[in-house]
Amino acid sequence: MLDWSTIQFFLFLAAPYLIRKIQSMFNRQPTAQARPPPPPRPRTFSDRAVTVLLIVTAVYQLYCVLHQPINLFQLLDVNFEAPPYVLRDLLLGHAEILLFTTGLTAEELLDRLRTTHSRHVIATFGQDALLDCTFCRESGDYMLYVLPGIASTYALVVVVMGLATMTWRKQDLRNYATIFLVSMGVVELYSFMTYTPVMNDRIGFYQKADKYRRLAFVALVGALLVFERGNERTDIEVLSDIAREQETLINRSKAQSLQRASVMRDSNLRRLHAEYYKRLEIADGVVSADTEFQQARAQAMSRLDVERLMKDAGQLAGDLVDQGIKTFQRGFDDQGQPDAAL
Repeated sequence: MLDWSTIQFFLFLAAPYLIRKIQSMFNRQPTAQARPPPPPRPRTFSDRAVTVLLIVTAVYQLYCVLHQPINLFQLLDVNFEAPPYVLRDLLLGHAEILLFTTGLTAEELLDRLRTTHSRHVIATFGQDALLDCTFCRESGDYMLYVLPGIASTYALVVVVMGLATMTWRKQDLRNYATIFLVSMGVVELYSFMTYTPVMNDRIGFYQKADKYRRLAFVALVGALLVFERGNERTDIEVLSDIAREQETLINRSKAQSLQRASVMRDSNLRRLHAEYYKRLEIADGVVSADTEFQQARAQAMSRLDVERLMKDAGQLAGDLVDQGIKTFQRGFDDQGQPDAAL
């Protein structure tokens, strides 16, 4: 059971936490208002077009994965190592279908599939390489035959990636997507060059590589679709906005000068202008002469170190100008244009 000594011990341990908790309750400071996030950038026509392009590309790649053509051994439901007599019976049983799909009779197909080398070719480079390539003799020839087809799938995705990363939201992903595609191509080429055919299967390496390649393309397109640059603005954009606002102020100042000149040319408008500013001056003088206003102003000025504030403001303005000049110079240099300092 708990005795008084144990209770005192626990109170002693909890005392610092309780004291801090009580102090925080009485010394609660008003929380500063969080800075509102910048408004989201409106999506342009290019952004919407890129989204549609990426979705269409992903759907096309998935369609190619789901509707991948089958080879002879998948159609006959036998492995690549099936004996010739078994293969002959199956070919004769599917002669009409094979004649329609390949344009060859059962005897012609059996003659081409009789050797182990031809089975290895189908297991590695696919059925079309064996049946359609007329100049192929060695594995290197078959590799050259299938390379254009593989390269065309990469070329399509490269074009889509290039178009997608031309927009502001996706341009940061171009390097990553390029590295991903180059790495995929190198790995796939190395896999074809070092692959050892598996004869107790009916799906060739070419079909498997095509399937996983297109799934990787879907993953890449999905990443391009999901990931994009946030709403934060770059230094160039901030400086461009500042320059635009400065231009607006200059134009407004010129308009005010023209307005003042037109007012001063007319006697009636000049009289109204003088009376208006005279009333403002009188009102300002009344406020400035008020005793309470003078006391409040003196008290406020006594709390401020005006000289230090002016010095800090001048230093901050100088730093902003220097940073702006450096940023613009770096932007011009990156674009191959003459240096702004020259």
